[in-house]
Amino acid sequence: MQTEGIVVSKDTMKVVSMAGGVIMLAGIVLFFKQGDEGMSRAITMLVVACPCALVLATPTAMVAALSCAARLGILVKNVVTLEAARNLT
Repeated sequence: MQTEGIVVSKDTMKVVSMAGGVIMLAGIVLFFKQGDEGMSRAITMLVVACPCALVLATPTAMVAALSCAARLGILVKNVVTLEAARNLT
């Protein structure tokens, strides 16, 4: 347990945990209830509830794309070129 830094009460942690659980439950209900539209609503709700997952997923996808290109012998010097390549047909 952390002894220095920001002090957070146990009540605050309970409220935050309950809010996260309610938002996840609502996302699951929307996913199964609304069909295809429900999936996008559920993902939107989860991104709004926890945007840190989206922030962590973007660099991970870039690293995966760079490593895949490297395995194929393609050297990507700038990630902007990789992002521009998605528009090629």
